[in-house]
Amino acid sequence: MANGIIVGAVATLSLGLAWAWRRHYSTWKIEDFLAAAIFPLALTSALLLFLKTPFRGGGSEVPSVFAYAPSRLLHSPKASIVAAGFMAGAFLFATLFWAHRRLGAYRPPYALLGALLCYLALFTLGGTATLATTIHAHAPAAGFGLMACAVLFRRGEEGPPQAFALLFSTLFTSLSILSAPVAAALPVALAAHLWLAWGRNISIRYLLFLLGVGGALTAALFLLGGTFSRPAWKMDLAEPARTFLLQGWQVLVLIPFAVAFRMRHTDQEDSRLRRDAATLPLLAGLSLIPTSLMDAAAGGPGATCFHALFYLVAALSLLLTSSGGTGADEMSRRWARGLLVGLAGGLLFFAFAQVREAWKTAAWLVD
Repeated sequence: MANGIIVGAVATLSLGLAWAWRRHYSTWKIEDFLAAAIFPLALTSALLLFLKTPFRGGGSEVPSVFAYAPSRLLHSPKASIVAAGFMAGAFLFATLFWAHRRLGAYRPPYALLGALLCYLALFTLGGTATLATTIHAHAPAAGFGLMACAVLFRRGEEGPPQAFALLFSTLFTSLSILSAPVAAALPVALAAHLWLAWGRNISIRYLLFLLGVGGALTAALFLLGGTFSRPAWKMDLAEPARTFLLQGWQVLVLIPFAVAFRMRHTDQEDSRLRRDAATLPLLAGLSLIPTSLMDAAAGGPGATCFHALFYLVAALSLLLTSSGGTGADEMSRRWARGLLVGLAGGLLFFAFAQVREAWKTAAWLVD
């Protein structure tokens, strides 16, 4: 029955989107139609994996307790797990979708398709699988961190981020760090982006906002009974680094090509790569590699959650969707869109075994 509901819901949504996108058909190329055709397959696969993959419980820090607080209002333990599982999925997919809408998916099929592909990649890449299948602090941490990136992005004509954007970005940054200390390097990436894109003064303002908001939030959580402990990181990074490369080499190989595409198109759009939206999760992913490796070396419930890989997957998708927009050099933009569609097909191919197994099993929320 669950399979029928999923297929029916996807079919209804796909028909609605096909009607909403009808005014764009005259400008679409073959890769755009392929992207729209792949979308129902990607959405069905994502829903099957989400609804059929049992969520495992894990240890939680105090901020994750706040993040999952609504699930604790339910009296049944199973209902609480179901609610927390849906919340974990929402932290990831909703923030991925919002980032794609905010950070540069300029053609209709790609905002949804890019977010779906990132979410599917969490299941298929070993380095991020527990983010999508385990209820612990790491899913909120990753979601809050990507929201901190998205809030800071400003298009060139909008000027530098103002106080409102800095306030909410530092709030989400603080929540991400307090949820999982592996995100401790995130402010470095965001401050570096602001310095390169808008100058030293904006970067210093961000750090001052972070000091005030982070300090106030930490004090509030402490007064509410929260406890804080030092991360049990280890410096024996050889094995975690090897695992990181084995589980994320595809993303690391494709990132330079996506950066080259985007660099070419930002020049044509009278802008600069240093101000481009996708540089935010890209810098975040690169800055979180050391802490991700140290966290993996220490073990624990999030030992295989490479946060850096989550941000790099998002950056790869955002770089390609941004490069696939309209503008000069249409041929290279079509190559970027074609690469994204090719990645979608490849990801669905590699996820086929998991999706087929999910189709055969009962939904975990009704077991």
